[in-house]
Amino acid sequence: MPLPKFLHKYFWSYDVSKISSADHADRDLIVTHILNLGDTGALKWLFKNYSLEQIKDVLKEPWRGVWDKRSLNYWKNILEVDIPKDIYEKAIFRLEPQVRKR
Repeated sequence: MPLPKFLHKYFWSYDVSKISSADHADRDLIVTHILNLGDTGALKWLFKNYSLEQIKDVLKEPWRGVWDKRSLNYWKNILEVDIPKDIYEKAIFRLEPQVRKR
């Protein structure tokens, strides 16, 4: 099932014709982008088209380096999802270089 046209703006770096809400492999991409960037309409669509458990599953294993810190923190608290601190920290998108501790 192709993404509705009003969601295309959240996937500007992807060929949206190849993203399907029915494809299990695309679920993480769709959930991550909409929770990170979506407006009220996009969020309503997300929660209508995916179960709460499916959305929580994506949050439990967030993609590395793609999450806005405020968004990830908000959704993990709202949906009551525990994310180990090291995984949470790696999921946050950062522009500044990270210094390794020795």
